[in-house]
Amino acid sequence: MLKLSVVVSCYNQRGYIADCIESILTQEVNFPYEIVISDDYSPDGTRDVVEDYARRYPELIRVLPNTENVGPARNYFRAHNAACGEYIAHIDGDDAMLPGKLQCQVDVLDAHPECMLVIHRARYFNDSRSYVTETGELPDGRELIFFTCTEQARWGTIAVHSSYMYRASARTTREYQGDFMEWYFTMEYLSQPGTRACFINRVLVEYRCNESNQAYLASRRGRQRSYKILIGHLMDHFAELRALRRDIYAHAFLNILTYHRTIRTISPRMIWFLLRHAYAFDLARVRDTIRVRRAVGPQQRIR
Repeated sequence: MLKLSVVVSCYNQRGYIADCIESILTQEVNFPYEIVISDDYSPDGTRDVVEDYARRYPELIRVLPNTENVGPARNYFRAHNAACGEYIAHIDGDDAMLPGKLQCQVDVLDAHPECMLVIHRARYFNDSRSYVTETGELPDGRELIFFTCTEQARWGTIAVHSSYMYRASARTTREYQGDFMEWYFTMEYLSQPGTRACFINRVLVEYRCNESNQAYLASRRGRQRSYKILIGHLMDHFAELRALRRDIYAHAFLNILTYHRTIRTISPRMIWFLLRHAYAFDLARVRDTIRVRRAVGPQQRIR
């Protein structure tokens, strides 16, 4: 079994995908790995670039034979389901790894068998490099900070998607059941007793953040959709995970308030959720969530 699969999902990223692949190929590692690329049937020529790299590195790169556009969520599933590694790292096709990323994350997983997920800080940038900023450290400042499902439930997403590396054995959801935000999977990875995740207080990936890109957060409609998906996850987990209700409520409380402030609309369903479950409000947990989210956010925002 391979030690690692690096999964690249891409769509209409002809101008970026070569930089992404090169950033993987130039990683210095002491273990075997593969690169699995799933292009979502891009019409802009992304596939041509990807296939050229596959011809040049046939022993290393696998390109999935996709013949239709299925959207980002389904493309994510088909890419990750095709991975063969003991560990799986994800990167979006317009982002780039920084030196040492893969070795650092694999070393953590090798040394800590109870650790299911490793994430890290990121450098945000736009195409012109007129916007460059870094995400922050978790508050206590150690290089490696371990946390459990309880903290994940409370804190929410604290790293960009292209920082994720997880044990393949921790993943149980294999079929597309609807759109999702990454928090859903982090909770799945940490669902077994005694498991932990690790946050590396180092910048190990560059995250492209153009004002006009196609990510959820690039438009008001996209932000509205992303909040609805995440808050739906939170409501479902609140019902299912009774022991974590106060932590999930703190996370949901802040996201629902942010949703209404950002989108400038009222969701009776979300407000009713907060009122109905107000018994779960815990000021200390809300403060801790605010503290962590402020600490790990980008120093400057482009939007």
